[in-house]
Amino acid sequence: MKLDRPTPISIRQKIIAILWDIKKETHREQMEKLPHKLLTNFPQVIELNELIYSFRKLFEEKQSENLIDWLENDQMENFSFIQSFAQGIWQDINAVKLSIEMPWRIGSRCAGTDVQTWHR
Repeated sequence: MKLDRPTPISIRQKIIAILWDIKKETHREQMEKLPHKLLTNFPQVIELNELIYSFRKLFEEKQSENLIDWLENDQMENFSFIQSFAQGIWQDINAVKLSIEMPWRIGSRCAGTDVQTWHR
């Protein structure tokens, strides 16, 4: 039996899986299923969710002009790993802007494997 995703085994893994869920409908449903006390005690989960969502939105809506605003978002101060990610983007900002603007498509499968290549 093939599973779409690994089964979360801890609350931390479950939260990470929810944060990275790209299907908007299931993402909202899963966020709403989190215990209210958890979100009250750890508001960083909501902040991180907003940062991830707003970054994805840049790509979905092809808004490269908003990348600088995202990189200068004050919410990043609470997350060193997001700050590190942002520093990497700053190092090659022009390439990242182009990746936001360019359409994605799935290429052909490699012969004899299940690996797909992604092309611009």
